[in-house]
Amino acid sequence: MAFDFTPLFQPKSIAVIGASRDPTKIGHVILKNLVEGGFSGQVYPVNPTADVILYQHSFASVKDIPSPVDCAIIVTPPQAVLSVLQECADKGVKAAVIITSGFAEVGNVKGEEEIKRIAKESSMAVIGPNCVSKDTYVLIQNDGKISNRQIGDVVDSLLLQHSNEVVNINGTFMLNLDGNEGVYTASSDGSRIVFKRITKVFKRVSSDNYRVRLNGGRTLVCSGDHPFIVTGNDVKVPCRALTGDESVPCAGFIENSTHETSVNLLQRLVSRVSANNTQVNSAEGLKISLANAQFHLDSTGVFKPYNRMHKEPDYLSWKSSRTRLSPVVEITDELSKLCGFFVADGNYSTDHLSIGYVDNSDERSEMCRCIKAVFGNDLSTASTDKIKFGRKIGRFVFEDVFGIPRYAENKRAPEFIFSAKPERIAAFLSGLFSGDGGIYQSDNRAYLYFYSVSEGLAHDVLYLLAMLGVRGYVSKANRKIATFNGKVYPARDLYAVRIENVGAIKRLHSLGFSFMFKKQQKKLESAIMLPSVSNSVLKPVFDAHIKDIERLDQEMELYDFEVEGTHNFVANGIITSNCMGLINPGMRVDSVFNPVYKLGRPKQGEIAFISQSGAIGAAVMDLAAKMGVGMSLFVSYGNAAVVTETDLLEHLRDDPKTKVIAMYIEGVRDGRRFLDVAREITKTKPIILIKAGKTQAGTRAAASHTAALAGDYAVYSAAFRQAGIIEVESLTDLFDFSKVFLQPFPTGDRVAILTNGGGIGVLTSDWVATHGLKMAQLSEVSKQELRDSMPVHINIANPLDLAGDADSKRFKFALDRLLLDDNVDSIVLTPLFQTSNMDAGVVDVIVNASQQMKKPIVLVTIGGDYTENNRKIIEEGGVPTYTSIYVATKALAKLTWYAMNHYQRE
Repeated sequence: MAFDFTPLFQPKSIAVIGASRDPTKIGHVILKNLVEGGFSGQVYPVNPTADVILYQHSFASVKDIPSPVDCAIIVTPPQAVLSVLQECADKGVKAAVIITSGFAEVGNVKGEEEIKRIAKESSMAVIGPNCVSKDTYVLIQNDGKISNRQIGDVVDSLLLQHSNEVVNINGTFMLNLDGNEGVYTASSDGSRIVFKRITKVFKRVSSDNYRVRLNGGRTLVCSGDHPFIVTGNDVKVPCRALTGDESVPCAGFIENSTHETSVNLLQRLVSRVSANNTQVNSAEGLKISLANAQFHLDSTGVFKPYNRMHKEPDYLSWKSSRTRLSPVVEITDELSKLCGFFVADGNYSTDHLSIGYVDNSDERSEMCRCIKAVFGNDLSTASTDKIKFGRKIGRFVFEDVFGIPRYAENKRAPEFIFSAKPERIAAFLSGLFSGDGGIYQSDNRAYLYFYSVSEGLAHDVLYLLAMLGVRGYVSKANRKIATFNGKVYPARDLYAVRIENVGAIKRLHSLGFSFMFKKQQKKLESAIMLPSVSNSVLKPVFDAHIKDIERLDQEMELYDFEVEGTHNFVANGIITSNCMGLINPGMRVDSVFNPVYKLGRPKQGEIAFISQSGAIGAAVMDLAAKMGVGMSLFVSYGNAAVVTETDLLEHLRDDPKTKVIAMYIEGVRDGRRFLDVAREITKTKPIILIKAGKTQAGTRAAASHTAALAGDYAVYSAAFRQAGIIEVESLTDLFDFSKVFLQPFPTGDRVAILTNGGGIGVLTSDWVATHGLKMAQLSEVSKQELRDSMPVHINIANPLDLAGDADSKRFKFALDRLLLDDNVDSIVLTPLFQTSNMDAGVVDVIVNASQQMKKPIVLVTIGGDYTENNRKIIEEGGVPTYTSIYVATKALAKLTWYAMNHYQRE
């Protein structure tokens, strides 16, 4: 299918369908990049719930836009993609970028086929889908250390290396292995939550157990020590997830399990768990809620918090804000049942360390020392025993954010997940303040407060609550005398974290926050009692799911599940993606959803880069921006449901702005067509490619990463050579080799080396020969002219060593002579800028010589800050520069091989 890519790469108007007012949402970031990035065309936000987004009028549907739309960027949930794409087709939109994932890469082949059908019938060029499915990193313990591994390296390859069938059950892929072991991967909203291995084990539990019979025949047994609800009939209803509230973790064991019931219960468990510590008990249901937090993965593979140097959303502001972010909550019958104080899990007097009011510096220091022990390697029982998990919100945040159960033997938190100040963590673990907070009724309005005597601590609370998706603001209470839970705090101003959003209050409740209806109730078991089942809003849910509950007075052996390895964390929803869309720097078209301050945008240039993986594309693009290397086009195409890598190659073949094509692929859709097109392109333009999936494990991992058909690598490699494709082995090579192909193509393999340091010239000669190039024999004319102009101590040979006293004039004469020598096909420069006579003029000499575009020139220079500054100037002047002789000569060898074997000169 031949596509017209003009509406995609050079649109005059773009609709962002799923644009959001929330600065943390992808739809907001993409819209902001277009509006503030200088796109000269018209941008239309599409969101039925918003009137204005970023000062742009928002439309309820793409069909409501009065003007034609060239390109649509779709960031809706997966279930809405097909209808939205059909609306675009009916509107006459000719190009689309589907950011949404949840298609072939998670088993939804039918949905992807429907995308193809709509695109084919409307002649629409579609990039994607699968532009947001996470390139998840699994953090695993490796020889006693925490290391991060890409998901395909750890889990997907483990799943697929077995011959057992992988079954898709309600979005959860489960692979049964021999015995009682299994590997599970869950897909939720396009984001995969994966475990390395879950092993089924037997566990003997105490006599305090309950058998829950559900309508439909399923039976579960729950031990009495996990969260439960007390109904008016004094019947303990375990596992609130069974009531239909999907936001609550599952808390049940399996009795007399069949394969189907095991899968159903595990599906509920696995979809709730995204962090595991030593043993995952289905009664705990641990998870990491990072989807609403601002984190990133830095170059060292460490998770860092959001950089506060950049502008944050209002609700993450560290400054006091009196602006209400939402209407005041109206009291309803349902909400009135929630009014009261948050539960303290245990005894107020013994379990509460009110660090918010601690004035004793020694006591505060001791508390902080304990917190540091949690984050350190010197963990001891004595230190962790001093850290109380008593207060409900502190315990919940610790479990939910850190993924560490309160009864875990090893409470050490991974510092790369959350590197907050010890004082802030101490405040949360100790219960924040005199009370955890509460929902208060005033007239017909409800307010949720967390009080503090410290304004800074109140903002810390606001920040941590934002991690749970709860928005609010800080206000000053201006009280001279305050009483909380019977304790009087005179002459202290108080600061309240106020939350006035009913959705936020309900979310806290759904996350596990219970409420007291009588202040004197102290124990969790009595505090969470509902008035009666008949009046409870949960009664219809109970009736629909639970048949009866029976108390068991005997010990039982029940199935439980253990996860291999300690601190096997899955950070989900916070880093890069399989596909990121496209960027045309010349047109200022930018559909990439990463903020500019996190991911640099390259300047306009002559290298086009297309990538099947967004993570790889982001890395190369960010590096190109840092190094000042320009791009003509960046496309990350994901699952290639409609527009494939071959379609993009055909477009770039005829693009006058593109001189070099760089690619990252895991597999191709139509191998024969791909090679035919590539063979034709390489006659006039080089294609530099890195192929993933070379090993058996990598090949299998690729299948679940972008639904790629990876194929046998040996076949690919041979075909690449025949087609004239330059294959590289690493991302560094991909970047380093691409820029050398912007140089003139050499007519032969003879290399001259020009230096002012003898040793570095000898090393360069070795690598030239190693990579199959030849040392040029200078012509007699060149030798004579050099003898006549150079000092007597200069040995006229190749390498041509200009000696340590060389200046820019000597360097210019020698370089000009080599450029004129017919025996020299290419030149490697290895100047030492540190020598006393080497003045700054040599930089201009090299740049000016390269701009004559007679022969390829590469530069290798090694040194400190002064040398690095000169190298950057030369790079910006159009000369490919390197800090490694090996890389420079290897890149030159690739250029020479292509020029002599495949390039057809006009």
